[in-house]
Amino acid sequence: MKQTVAQAAATSTMPILLVDPKQAEACGTGHRAWLDGIAAGIGEAPALVVIRMAEGCSTAVAKILGALARTIVLLDVSDSPSPAAAAEKIASAGRDVDGFAVNVRGYADETTAAANAIRNHLLAATGRNDYFMVADSSRGGAPTAGDCNPADARVGQNQVLRPERDKLHLLWLTTPGVFDGPCGEASTSRAGEFVPALAYALAKRP
Repeated sequence: MKQTVAQAAATSTMPILLVDPKQAEACGTGHRAWLDGIAAGIGEAPALVVIRMAEGCSTAVAKILGALARTIVLLDVSDSPSPAAAAEKIASAGRDVDGFAVNVRGYADETTAAANAIRNHLLAATGRNDYFMVADSSRGGAPTAGDCNPADARVGQNQVLRPERDKLHLLWLTTPGVFDGPCGEASTSRAGEFVPALAYALAKRP
């Protein structure tokens, strides 16, 4: 963690960190030490942290990382069943989170409507209109009917994070070329495995 943050500082960029509390070390008895290690690694440096939702863990992660002075904390609500449900989860975290992320590890090529619907529910529930809205565009560069290593997926736009909070930002929150598992174009792969050939295919498809 410290090395990633230091490398970003050396190039005057902001690191994007995806924290997944579903990992055993996050939700077990040693989760506080795990979270404190992440917070210590970030320190006073600027960072964008996206927290994957996990029952009983996400609130603790948001509180600890949200206390860091220069960290932007987003909740990943990609798996929420509806915009209203997503907004409820975000609102329950209070001021510990700065916004939300959608389509994380997904393939949707158009996410603006979904993000705006969540934002409207949040405005009605909290009165806040200052939430950052981010969509994972790492694999959302083209329409596709598949959701597990589909053959027609390609990389999408990777923007620079802007200060405007009423616009949807498209960022590569996950790495193109990481397999979903044994399906689609990767029938023998393991979930989470990075394969350069797949990343190359995503980038080269028309």
